[in-house]
Amino acid sequence: MEKLELSNLLQGETLTIEYKDDSKRDFNDDLIIKACVSMSNANGGVVLIGVSDIGEIVGSLRAKKGSPQALEGMIRERTNPGINTTVSFINHENKTVVIIQVPKSIDVISTSGGLYLKRQLDSHGKPENKPMSLDEILRGVTRFGMTDLSAGILAEITLDDIDMELVLSTAQKILSSTSSEADKEIFGGTPLNILKSIGLLDRNNIPNIAAILLFGKEDVIKERIPNHFVQYQVFSNSGEILKNEKYYLPIVKLFPILLQSPELCRNSNELVINGQSIVIPEYSKDGLREAFANALVHRDYTMHSGIQVQVYPDELKISSAGGFLDGINIHNLLSVPPTPRNRRLSEAMMRLKFVETSGRGIDIIFYSQARFGRPAPDYSETTPSTVIARLIGGTANLEFCRYIMSLGKPSLSEMLILNSLFYKRSINISDAAILLQTSETVAQQILTELLKKEWLEIIDEKNPIYLLKGTLKKNKIRLNEKMQSQIKDKILKILLEHPNLNRTEMSDILNLSPDQTYRLLSSLQKENKIILDGKSWRLKNQ
Repeated sequence: MEKLELSNLLQGETLTIEYKDDSKRDFNDDLIIKACVSMSNANGGVVLIGVSDIGEIVGSLRAKKGSPQALEGMIRERTNPGINTTVSFINHENKTVVIIQVPKSIDVISTSGGLYLKRQLDSHGKPENKPMSLDEILRGVTRFGMTDLSAGILAEITLDDIDMELVLSTAQKILSSTSSEADKEIFGGTPLNILKSIGLLDRNNIPNIAAILLFGKEDVIKERIPNHFVQYQVFSNSGEILKNEKYYLPIVKLFPILLQSPELCRNSNELVINGQSIVIPEYSKDGLREAFANALVHRDYTMHSGIQVQVYPDELKISSAGGFLDGINIHNLLSVPPTPRNRRLSEAMMRLKFVETSGRGIDIIFYSQARFGRPAPDYSETTPSTVIARLIGGTANLEFCRYIMSLGKPSLSEMLILNSLFYKRSINISDAAILLQTSETVAQQILTELLKKEWLEIIDEKNPIYLLKGTLKKNKIRLNEKMQSQIKDKILKILLEHPNLNRTEMSDILNLSPDQTYRLLSSLQKENKIILDGKSWRLKNQ
């Protein structure tokens, strides 16, 4: 049976049968991996090791190095996603042939080094393992986020497609501003070694997609990755388009252009504190940097739309292709672990100092908005196919800016609570948990710490309402409906324990103005819950 099966496989190479002679001096395991990847991205098939190109059994040296299970493990480890092959050793006339059965994959497969190959016919009708084009890779990706596309390699791309002068000038900028010995070692080398060190070349010095996105020549980007572009638009109050630019540029050139756009570098206000003038930008430079980086790093390069940057008189919208990855939504952006869609690109951008090294750039975007008293970034318009970040610009809240500067540098969680209280005036534990995208236990710990710092104060310790310190001054506090309801409940509890209190006594206990206290008491009286007995108030039926 084995002889019959083997004889059927020795009729010549086809799209589903490939021979490998591992007795050749230049043979290595990479050839096995490439053959398996090529088969898997086509229709599956069989790779025979120990067979010459003409179908002659020469015997496999690889079979002497380990078991079928060891070879299966090696193939699985060095492919992405891992291919589950079935390997068997067959003896024929004292010679061993290794048979690797490769299944057809439902996902596009690459080598662990990011090389995409596919078994197909050449111009003479002979089978070969050929690098896949970008369109073939895009068509093969069936589940977003399954494959790091930025680690892949495009067909016929070489070092000539990389702008080496741009690599060198970028390295020189980093060296001029760093004291890190690790940075000096990496960026003090040749452009080739720099690209290798930050993971942009494979072992044969072939640039991956991340290298093209970062340092590719403009004509190469436009031809080979045409969906890598930024549409930059500026609108007037009436909706008229004042500027409409489209950039097909490597990210290293694109970043400065976006960050230095005059419409995004406007100053909104100026504060004078202790005789020192402090200029407040409309958009924080750090926040903009991370917002643009997020759009580039997390976008889905399998989709043909680019990135849209739309600048309006008082707001900025950044739209990037691809929705949130599984497990990420607008309610957990601050709490979910960083999960870049294009990991190789993300890691390279961190090494190049373009993004936050901790991977928590989203925190900087939120912090940058909150510190100037502006609303948090709004992602509510995001769809399954597009992430849309909306940043409010315009005039800063100078009162809040002055207040924050007096506190030093609050943490992100503290900043978000303080910013919220400037607009909503009060917050409870449940609201704080939603705002911080965390549990009520964690939210309460943060609020308690703010109380210790004397940045906040509360109305009711049993069912606390938190306010900014100093808000509870007579004639100062503004009560919303929720606060009024909670204070009225507190009045009922007070009168249960201490009946016959007059308005002045109740006002002192609540730390409210007499007029506010009277309005709350009168409201409870209309609800038929308390009565006025002379000048004192008590519960009805008490």
